[in-house]
Formats: sequence, structure tokens, C-alpha cells
Amino acid sequence: MTIKKLVLFSLLLAAGLGLAPKVEASWSELSPGLEASLTDVSKINPDSLIDVVIFLDFDNSVSQVKKSAALKSLRADKVKSVISNLKSVSVSGIDNLRSYLNRASAAPIREFWITPSLTARLTAEQINVVSDMESVRLITEDALLNYIEPVDIKAAASMATSNSVQLVDLGVTQLWSRGLTGAGRLVCSFDTGVESDHPALSSKWRGNHASLASSWYSPVTPNSPPTDKIGHGTHTMGIMIGSTPTDTFGVAPAAEWITGGVVDQGRSLAVTLADIVAAFQWALNPDGNINTTDDVPDVILNSWGIPKNMFTPCDSTFSAVIEAVEAAGIVTIFAAGNEGPNPMTIRSPADLAVTPTNTFSVGAVDNNRVVASFSSRGPSSCNPTDMKPEVMAPGVSIRSSYKGGGYSFMSGSSMAAPYVAGIVALIRQYDPEATVSQIKNALIASAIDLGPTGEDNDYGYGFVDASKVLDYLNAAGPSDFKIERITYPLTGIATIEGTSEVEILIRSSVPVNGELIGSISAEKLPGVSIQDAEATFSFAGGGLFAYSSQPFIIELSSALYNGQRLPFTLELGYPNEAAIEMIEFEIVAGIAPPGIMETHSTGALELTVSDFGQYGLGPESNYNTGGRGLRYREGSNLLYEAGLIVGTGVDQLSSSVRDSAGQFAVSDFRPATPLSTGSYGLDGGFHHTARMNAVNSTAISGLTILQETVNFDTYEDNRFVI
Repeated sequence: MTIKKLVLFSLLLAAGLGLAPKVEASWSELSPGLEASLTDVSKINPDSLIDVVIFLDFDNSVSQVKKSAALKSLRADKVKSVISNLKSVSVSGIDNLRSYLNRASAAPIREFWITPSLTARLTAEQINVVSDMESVRLITEDALLNYIEPVDIKAAASMATSNSVQLVDLGVTQLWSRGLTGAGRLVCSFDTGVESDHPALSSKWRGNHASLASSWYSPVTPNSPPTDKIGHGTHTMGIMIGSTPTDTFGVAPAAEWITGGVVDQGRSLAVTLADIVAAFQWALNPDGNINTTDDVPDVILNSWGIPKNMFTPCDSTFSAVIEAVEAAGIVTIFAAGNEGPNPMTIRSPADLAVTPTNTFSVGAVDNNRVVASFSSRGPSSCNPTDMKPEVMAPGVSIRSSYKGGGYSFMSGSSMAAPYVAGIVALIRQYDPEATVSQIKNALIASAIDLGPTGEDNDYGYGFVDASKVLDYLNAAGPSDFKIERITYPLTGIATIEGTSEVEILIRSSVPVNGELIGSISAEKLPGVSIQDAEATFSFAGGGLFAYSSQPFIIELSSALYNGQRLPFTLELGYPNEAAIEMIEFEIVAGIAPPGIMETHSTGALELTVSDFGQYGLGPESNYNTGGRGLRYREGSNLLYEAGLIVGTGVDQLSSSVRDSAGQFAVSDFRPATPLSTGSYGLDGGFHHTARMNAVNSTAISGLTILQETVNFDTYEDNRFVI
């Protein structure tokens, strides 16, 4: 790299300012997609109108949803509870917001109760006004949604006899032999619509004996029977339930269907994010009568994705909508997408990993159970350790119904997901009260492992095996528990001392019924005391995953340092019984250093250096990582911390020092070549070397720093560090 201006290197010494961290953040935010639109608008015409969806604080809604999900009651009662609780949620400031939007919006506003949200058509200035209003959490562009287009489409003939190798391979025919064909169950799809008069589907449309409004949701043609100008939705619905008297190619041929035409229907009118929210709300109560629940589907198949960069990675806004329908017992299944084979190519919301099974995505394999090259891969955008998709099903050259009363072969994850959704209908026929968690855990537990051993980002847990899924629905017994995830907040910005709440998610290798009691301990761990050591882990019947019912409370003292690994033990057992499992785990205190530290020691001087542009890092520093600071003749520390600044101007700096308020700031520098353990050179000095890149800074592109520090300890009067 060539820098024409003078490069300044500055070693800053911070003398223990002792300032408390100050965090200033607006409650609401604009989605990346909306920010881009506002930038374009400001360049073209600030009075331009933008359609937006305004999401409000949904914490109360989620709380009400969890309350309904926890009810030990029939599914019908849970449906009523979810709807009534969501409709009763009060959001502070919503009246003022509604009043403002009614005056300001250039189009009629829509308001939703499934998650507190409204739509409006506003100028950039009006959007800024709304962003500052009480309880506004996220404002996003009401962007067009895309269905997951198939990789290829080929015409196919109707069959004189059934000939589906995929149904045999999935083990579906074994469930048919037990009389499980989906009778009495209801499936739903959010797709391009469905051709309601198709010979393989027409007799199964619920609208044949129920109202049109409760059987077909469309923001485009709500008063006409379901149609499908594209053919995609007709194809996916056929995989779920399609059949004729001589040709059965659907998983649950005796089930009924409803659908929402909420993605591209081949018309000029746009279908947007708000329409998807409205569709989920419709699915919770299709006929508008809270006292009837047979209109509520068992499963919703989703063959759509939110456009990239519309939400920030792992944004949980939309997950609140999914949680609401699943609390009412509606299983949501998502196609993983056809944008593979690169990692992290699953679109939102299918890529979310808010819980181990929400949201539940399905990838595609060919008829030899090899992952299709197009099938989107994990991991989740939430965390690189959260693998995706969940399971796999056939998705290459799948024959099913198509528009115009015909049939076609299609390839895509949208062909794989309906196989799994159809199996959900068979499970619900077997056990109408099976919970969403039970069903998803059974699908995972029964899957045939493919690819690398265990869960991975190509195959997930493996290939769904319908013939075994019922064996895992109600199976019980403890076996080989492990900790799946540990979450805990920082006790402060680079400050260890304080109370930390620790939540733990455990996983069993086999389904478990009932509750386990978990307690944590930390023997002989200075600086750590446990204030609340016990919590309950409740497994739904046949569940594989359980969260701690309440956080474990741990008190950390100032004797600890950032990055210190704290060993704990989790003891699991049934109430009033001996422990059945002891699991060791670690928590990293504070903010771990991004690289390596070494301490120069001459006998007269000690100085700690690092490969991330910071020095000293000892006790009482802003960022104590266990370093020695700077000491002379084993005296007190003379240096709390020091840092490196490199720049080409006052506005083009890469820095590792505190922020302008004297608070901890993450270093812009990261090790390119880790700090060496050191060796003696020809000059008689002991050398440590490292290379650092300013990867966290956009100020100076491509900056690399070679750092060499050396100490001399040969002579009594010549003990120094360079």
C-alpha cells in the first residue's frame, strides 16, 4: 500500500479515567433497504412517497404468545387464546402514531394485530418523524416479495397409475398402510395461488363447503376462486395432497387445502411484505370467527423469501409473526431456497435460528439423496454455529400438478418442502393434539443422517424418514444430553465486575417427556459466586430441546479479566431423583481479546504487547485482559493501556484506543500473522513480531502493519524495551 501523506504513529497513554460506559441508541431503526431508498429519494425528489411497514414494540405480543403456548389445553383452546391475547395487547403510543398516519399517509393505512404493525405511504421527512415516535421498533420498505423460482420446468403427462419413487423413498407409503392419508386435516400454502379446478386438487378445496373468504386469501382477487397464473403454487400443493382416482403423487391425498396467493401471481399488481403479514394473520382465523377452529390449518408451506438486505442479518421482527401462528399449533415449513451451493445462502426468514426449530427450513436432494447443487446452504445469519437447513427431501425432477389442468416436472427446494409439510398432515391425523415442537423434533430425530456425521450446513439433520417419524413423536427417556447454546449478556463495556444472567439450551439425542432440574456449580473459582444456581428444563412430550426456565445468576468480581475462561458444571436430574448427567461448560468473562498478548521482561522492566494494536492491558485498565501493564523493578503499574493510531488525516484514522468519551472501543486492528512467542536475535535482543490488518476500519483500505518489539537484558545498566 502507498500512502502519499505522512503517516502518524501515536502511542497514547490513558491514566485510568474511570468513566462509566455511556450507550446512546435510538429504539427504532430503519431497515437497510429503506435507508437505501431514502438515500435515492434525497438525491431525486425528497417529496417522493415510499410505502412502508412500521413494526412497533412486540415484546408484549411475544409474551402473550408464549403464555398461550404454555397452556396445557387442547389445540382449539390454544388457537382462541392466541387470537384473543394478541388482540388485547396494548402498545404505548400507538394512538398517537395511528392519528399521525391517518393525517400524513397518502394511502389508507392497514393495521395488524398478529404483531403490532401498520402500513403507510410517506415522504422521507414523514418517515423520520415516525422513527422518533414512541414504541416504533423498525420501519422497513413494503417491498415486493419473491417466490422461490424452480430451477427447471418440464412438461409431464398424467399417469394411468401412481408412480412416485419419492413417496416410497420417504417412507410415506408405510404410513398409508397404517391408514394415515391426511383425512380430516387441513394444509395451507403461501405461494402463487392454486388452480382450484385442477382435476388432482379441485375436490379437496375447503371452499367447496366453506366460505370463499375462509379458503382463499388474495390481496389481488379476493372475490374469485383461487387461481394460479404461474403454476408454482399448484405444483407445490400437488406434492402435499395431489391425487386422482388412478394417480396419487401427493403425500396426504385425503387432506383438504386452503391457500394464500401472496407472491407473484403473474399480474401487474404488486404483492408485498405487508401482504405476507396479513396472510399469516388470516391463517390464524380464516373465517373471522374466534369460536370456530376447524378452519385453522395444521401446516403452512412457505415457498417465498424476503429479498436480501431488506432486513439486517438475524432480525427477529418477522419471527414474532411465526411464533404467533406456531403458538396456535400451526407448523410453518420453509423452502431453503435455490441459491446454493455457497454458504449462508438461505434467505430470511428461513435462515433464522431464534430457537432450534423456528424457523424450519427444508433443502433439496436428488433421487440418490445427494444434495442438489442449487439447494441453499447454511449457516444461519444469527450465528455461524447455528446450522441450516433443518432437514432434506427430494427436490429434483419432481412430478406434480401444474396450471392449465396439466402436470410438470420441477426442481427446487420448493418441491422438497411440501413433502415435509404433507408429512405434518399425516402426523396430525395420527395425533391431532401433537404440538409444533413435538412434530418438528420428531422430523429431526427420525431423519437419516447424510453427508458429514451429524448436523451440517449442507444436509441439516438429514433425509426425512416418514416411516420412523411416529416412533419419535411420543418416545421418552434421558440419554446423552449436551449443551446446545449458552447466552449471557456482557456485565459492562469491557468491565467484568457485576451480575450476569446466564441462559442455557440443552439437547437430548432422544425425545424426552417431562421436566429436568438443572443446577450449576463452579468449584474453587476465585472471583465468581453463584446467586441463583437452579432452573427447570421443560421438554414438551417427545421434545429434544429445552431452555432453562429462568436465568442462572452469576456474580463476577473485579479480580477477573477480559477473556478469562470460567469453568462450570451443569448437573441434570429428574425432580427428587439422583443426577443423570454432568456437563462441563465454560463462560468467557467480559470481552475476549481478539488476538495474542506477550510480556517483555528484562529483570528491570515489564511491558505487555499484543497483535491487535493495544499495550499494557493490566489491572485497573479500561480493558484488563490479564496483562502486566508497564512496571519498573516490580513496582506498581505505570501504564493502564496504550494504543496505536494510524492515519492519513484527521478524518482517516485507524485506531485501537478509547473512544472520544474515554470509553472502551473495539480495536480496528486484527492479527494477520499472530504475535510470536519470541526468540533471540543477532543483536542479543529478545524479539516478538506480528502483522496486523486494520480490518475493522474503512478509513485506510488495505493497511498492514509489521510490528516488532524487542527487549535487552544482557547488562545490568542496559535493560530496556524497544
